[in-house]
Amino acid sequence: MLHRLKDTDESRVETKGSSRLLRRRAAYQRSAQYAYVQTKLQLLGIIGLFGFPAYWVVWTQFYPQPYENLTLRLLGAAAAIPFIIERWLPPRLKALMPTYGFVFCTLALPGFFTFMSLMNGANMVWQTSLIASFLYLALILDALYFILSVVAGMGFGLGVYLLTSSLPVPDAFLDAWPIYLFALSAGGIFNYAEALNRAEDRIRAARAVGGTIAHEMRTPLLGIRLDAGGGGERLDGLLRDDPALTAAMRAEGEALAAAFRRIESHSLYAETALNLMLANLAGPRPAEIFEDLRMADLVAAALDRFPFRGLERAKVSVDVRQDFAVRAAPILLTQVIHNLLRNALRAVAEARHGEISIRLERGRLESRLIVHDTGLGIPAHRLRDLFQPFTTMWAGSKGVGLGLSFCKKAVEDMGGRITVTSRSGTFTQFTIRFPALPD
Repeated sequence: MLHRLKDTDESRVETKGSSRLLRRRAAYQRSAQYAYVQTKLQLLGIIGLFGFPAYWVVWTQFYPQPYENLTLRLLGAAAAIPFIIERWLPPRLKALMPTYGFVFCTLALPGFFTFMSLMNGANMVWQTSLIASFLYLALILDALYFILSVVAGMGFGLGVYLLTSSLPVPDAFLDAWPIYLFALSAGGIFNYAEALNRAEDRIRAARAVGGTIAHEMRTPLLGIRLDAGGGGERLDGLLRDDPALTAAMRAEGEALAAAFRRIESHSLYAETALNLMLANLAGPRPAEIFEDLRMADLVAAALDRFPFRGLERAKVSVDVRQDFAVRAAPILLTQVIHNLLRNALRAVAEARHGEISIRLERGRLESRLIVHDTGLGIPAHRLRDLFQPFTTMWAGSKGVGLGLSFCKKAVEDMGGRITVTSRSGTFTQFTIRFPALPD
């Protein structure tokens, strides 16, 4: 009974730990998205601070409108101040800024302008102002958040109008719904296209930086390979030509020579892998680098080369009884396995529980390589973008988020496809499918 209670308590502690890690990861993702729009929101804060009261003067003194509300405008101006003074805010308040930014944009742009348009009978001035608020929003938020903000803001503005006004919704407002829909779709498409362009720019930048790194790394790798090869050959010669060596000395010398050969092999492998991974950013792989392989042999070689630390290897189980043939680039596929295994080990380590399994499944039409872990899991809303470039799942990670996008592109270049299923706090499974080949 005591053992069961202890196991239950430990399970609760692990579950709470996993929940905290998932919340921290989600907060990191919000912060990463907010970092992109932070400067834009600071500028919007300045515009809001001065624009809200300034246009009260415009619409009351120069071009009088049927309805104005100074209190509402002063509240909007005050709400913009946190973006201007954000750098001086305490860390606890800074952590809330991503959520605050979305709420402010929703209420201060489509929310405020919808309400004011309705209160002014949906006249031309305020209909145009409402469309202009869409433009501001499209320049700040990405496509999904832009659409959510417009819909939520207009709904909020309409709800406030219905609660505070006894007048019906103006016909001009209802008649303009095709224009609103057009502006909404145009803003979403514009934002999506801009996001694609940003991703392409980052890939080009990564390719340029990667090319420089590859150029700088090739020289030391070549030097290591040549020195290791020369050292191994010299040691082999000494072991062969010196009869005075004792058996113990000869055994040590042979072990050292074997180490030289491994260093030479690893440096050659590293140079080739570096070249292929950088080339993977450029385009499809040439067919001549593909080979006919046995997947079980490739998995075994990948595990032998993986830099396990401590007791990590004991957490990985392998089932290759359903071995199958595959035509692929061995170094690229090895890097794919390494990436998936590295993510799985980290998920298990951060969750502080779980195991990893790698298994093969041979099918009539397609065969599968499956990497499964029972670690931290991935929230459902993150799965959609998981294979996109510059997407990382790890809070505080210093990586650039190219690992899984590399895996997807490499697998597809080899004629396969990769998918993921996951449940937060429970498991993650990556499945790589290849067309079945005759044994």
